[in-house]
Amino acid sequence: MVGINSNQITNQNQGGGSNKYAIPSGIGRSSLLARVILIRANETKDFDFLEIPAAAQTITFNQPGEQTSGAMETLTATSDSGLLVTFTTTNNQFCTITAGGVLNFVSPGQCTVIANQAGNANFSAAQPVTRTFTAKESQTITFTNPGVQTFGTTPTLTAMSNSGLSVIFTTTTPLVCTIDPNSVLTFFSEGECIVIANQAGNANFSAAQPVMQSFNVVCAPKEVNGGTFSSNAALNLLRGCTKINGDLNLRNFEVQIDFSVFNCLQEITGYFGINVNAKITTISGFGNLEKVGGYFNIRDNAALKTISGFGNLETVGGFYNIYNNALLNTISGFVNLQTVGGNFSIFNSGGSVVLELGVTVALTISGFGKFKTTVPKGITSYLIVQGASINKLISISPAIKNNMINGTSGSANFIFVN
Repeated sequence: MVGINSNQITNQNQGGGSNKYAIPSGIGRSSLLARVILIRANETKDFDFLEIPAAAQTITFNQPGEQTSGAMETLTATSDSGLLVTFTTTNNQFCTITAGGVLNFVSPGQCTVIANQAGNANFSAAQPVTRTFTAKESQTITFTNPGVQTFGTTPTLTAMSNSGLSVIFTTTTPLVCTIDPNSVLTFFSEGECIVIANQAGNANFSAAQPVMQSFNVVCAPKEVNGGTFSSNAALNLLRGCTKINGDLNLRNFEVQIDFSVFNCLQEITGYFGINVNAKITTISGFGNLEKVGGYFNIRDNAALKTISGFGNLETVGGFYNIYNNALLNTISGFVNLQTVGGNFSIFNSGGSVVLELGVTVALTISGFGKFKTTVPKGITSYLIVQGASINKLISISPAIKNNMINGTSGSANFIFVN
């Protein structure tokens, strides 16, 4: 038995001379060569032994990512040896760190942290791991709720960050409101508008926590004079109006009409017309319109396919005509229409009973649920026909169907084809 400090090794050769001894695992020797003294038979001899090298170890230290100046953060790293990892920094003007990993950000800039493990009797020193990341100043947005807004107005929102950087707005309710790069709101309907204020940060400031505000958009009384309009730019002057004095004639538009302008409109004292517009494919909206004083006319819109909306329209003072819209295949809505002061006609030619609607397009009509009598109030004649292609399908809501099949009203015949 050979004593080496407080450890023991096994004598593998009992002979004299120079002998090799292996250090069993766990003995914990780190020198390359040690001298041992073997005491036997009152003789002292030198023996050599072979050292088993200390085990290697590896540090795992994940990239911390961007950090906020002025905050304190505790970093973590591990070694597969199980030994404690310590930290140092190389640029104390930006950050300092304790050996235990408590990081303090001094000012914005690049912070470099080194993870170390020096080893012990059983493990050699680990390869240091260096991580460099950015420390930035924090920032806070102040964004006050703008309160209830009026449809038809275009308010400019304001918000600020304590960084002095510009705040950008976005909305999550585009059917109610949008906001442009100059922070100007546009409203498209009544309802809840949700706006989020953002500041993405820069080289010195971290991104701010977004601030969200929601508020209601409402209609307020607004009367305007009517007329003929041929562009959305001209039409925008009517945005938010609740009453049009005179006629509303939408004619010769070369783009899709922005019908959101009329989401607050309740009354037109004159006639209503959407006529001779080559590019419009859809007519919708007019959800608050209750009364048209004159006639209601939608005609000669070459690309028009769908008519919907008009859910609160109750009264048309003159005739009600939808005709000569060659691609029209769906009419819905008009669920509260009760009074029409003249002929009620849906057809696709010049007004005779030889009509062309069903030749290329089958028409589906729904809504009109308030037509509950054989002759709704004020109507002098019906004309809802399919025309020349009488075997094509036209479907219509039961309320109209039950009161119109094979009947007459006033001076004109009407036809419903099933």
